[in-house]
Amino acid sequence: MELFTKIRNHLLIALLFIATAFPYTLFAQKCPQANITATNYELRKQDGSPFLITDNYVAGQTLVNGKIFVKLGGSTTSGYNLTMVYDIYVNGTPQILRKQSCLFVASPIVQGVFVEVTDFSWIWGNKIEIRNIFITWDTGSPKANTTCPILTQTDIDGINSQCYFSGTGFTAVTPLYPRFTYSSACNSNVVSFTNNTSGGATPYTYSWNFGGLGTSTLKDPSFTFPQPGNYTVSLTVTDSQTPTPTVTTVSSSVNIPAPISINGTTSSTQLNGSTGSIDVTVTGGTAPYTFLWTYPNGSTRTTEDISSLPQGTYSFLVTDALGCTQTAQFIIYDLLTPNFTYTPTLCNSRIQFTDTTLGGTPPLNYTYSWDFDDDGISDSNLPNPIHEFAGSGNYPVKLTVTNGSSTVSVTRNIYIDPNLTIQVSIFPTKINESSGIIYVQSVTGGTPPYSYYWTGPNGFTSTNRDIFNLADGLYRLTVTDANGCTQTVEYVMDVASVLQLDWKSIDIKESGTKVSIQWEMNAEKEGSYYEIERSFKDVLGFSKIGEMPGKGTSQSPISYSFIDETFPVFEQLMYYRIVHHYAETSTYSPVKMVQREVEGRTESKWVAFPNPSRDGRIQLKYLGGNLSFGEQVQIQAINGGNYLKTIDLVIGTDGVLWLDQTLGSLPSGLTLLRIQWKDHSETIKVIRSD
Repeated sequence: MELFTKIRNHLLIALLFIATAFPYTLFAQKCPQANITATNYELRKQDGSPFLITDNYVAGQTLVNGKIFVKLGGSTTSGYNLTMVYDIYVNGTPQILRKQSCLFVASPIVQGVFVEVTDFSWIWGNKIEIRNIFITWDTGSPKANTTCPILTQTDIDGINSQCYFSGTGFTAVTPLYPRFTYSSACNSNVVSFTNNTSGGATPYTYSWNFGGLGTSTLKDPSFTFPQPGNYTVSLTVTDSQTPTPTVTTVSSSVNIPAPISINGTTSSTQLNGSTGSIDVTVTGGTAPYTFLWTYPNGSTRTTEDISSLPQGTYSFLVTDALGCTQTAQFIIYDLLTPNFTYTPTLCNSRIQFTDTTLGGTPPLNYTYSWDFDDDGISDSNLPNPIHEFAGSGNYPVKLTVTNGSSTVSVTRNIYIDPNLTIQVSIFPTKINESSGIIYVQSVTGGTPPYSYYWTGPNGFTSTNRDIFNLADGLYRLTVTDANGCTQTVEYVMDVASVLQLDWKSIDIKESGTKVSIQWEMNAEKEGSYYEIERSFKDVLGFSKIGEMPGKGTSQSPISYSFIDETFPVFEQLMYYRIVHHYAETSTYSPVKMVQREVEGRTESKWVAFPNPSRDGRIQLKYLGGNLSFGEQVQIQAINGGNYLKTIDLVIGTDGVLWLDQTLGSLPSGLTLLRIQWKDHSETIKVIRSD
């Protein structure tokens, strides 16, 4: 008896093991008829409609609230109140166990069509399996007011005829959804494709067509396109549904952007200024772009174009919408700025010019054109030419410099001081009506001793200072100093018109705001008259300030007097002369100079020249010694309360400021220049005397 008990227990354990290990076999043996079967399961939308190939779901991301549908088959046509017990697995992991659904309540079971089983939510692309399916139903004609029973395991174990079981079950499928994305490396024609196909029945097979340029059967292929552009790529996917696989094709346009390209134009800056700019055009890549500029001093900007730039190198970084980048560098150069200095050579009217041009775009292959006589014709193409001017005075000198595509000109007025060149004053007279004399009244400037060489009519020559017994005609005197520098003067002798010793004396006296001019003639003829002329600073700018009629024919000395009250009270150096007019001839008196002391004058650190100026073109030079090239100076100009202008200038390499290039020609009369530099200021007076 005890042995029987042990054997029975072992049999029960074995049966339990078999039932646990082989449930599919046990249920299959329990439901031998299976005249109602499950043939397929399908996932559908919440409203019961099938999913479409055009639906925009993303595998692994989109949460779908839908339903599970089943299609039934079998041999019986008389059944109702169908109860379905099943497990739901997601990606191979059980999610819902022993779920029960009641179908065809009090109505005939319909075969061959999909009918709703239950609501279900899942992430699109997950594998949904219906396993351990157990189906039972009532046989016969449907009875009203009946429904499916709630089955326990005991109930299931007790059903042995009208039932169906499938342990492996089915995969609940959606339509086959071929999907792919692509990416390409920056500035590359190699495209990598990522396959995101879902739906249907796995596993899949793939067929790629890269715009007719190549094919592939890989899941995630790469392909090298010949050049940037748009290409139509198609993916055909075949799933593993039985008995008939599903084949679906999707096509998409693949865009390979052109490499990011940066094109820019630069505008140079003024010398030592911040007026440069960079205008950039970005193409290629994928818009929109972001920009990052790095300035020479390390600061940054995020605009596409930048301006108000000093000279230097600027780095540019552009990033497109895909994160691709491209860099470029731009250099802002100083504008081509012609300039020059000049110094008198040995004879002073012979000037050495030195080019001091700066700026321009490298390579700095400057070419030059100098115009020394303001006729628009180039006089020299040398960088540092020497030019001989006709004499002392003001001369506009124009320098034109070309560097590549830039051509810039600068015109400066240079002043040749008459006191530095040889100045000759002659005095003609006569012995009688047929014999003339020319005296050399004075020779100044240059380096004594002087030598003289006269030429005249009928082969006349002489090396004497004064010449006598002259006939009518043109006489030319060349004075040469110890350094070989020369000056030439001419006089046309008309003995009959020259009064013997016309000028007896001329005297100039200055008293405060007046200058008294007195002169005496040895003789005079009827019809004579006199013009009084004055010049500031030098003897080249004489202008008429008065006129007096003669006193008639006289062989005795005649005296005249004239008072000048029209000169500027701030002027220190003035020159006077008298012009004697008779018939069609004119003779000049010796030139007399007046040097005035201006009250309250202090030592000035600035000098203006020429001052007075006949044309309003004036230069300023600092004599204080503590200003250097590139430093800032502010000048305020005031004229009669009506002319007011403030300018900022930069000290040049020669230490000279050219007012006419910034202020323009000054107006006539007195102008006050208030000069401010560093922590100093000074007011000087300049005069335009035309």
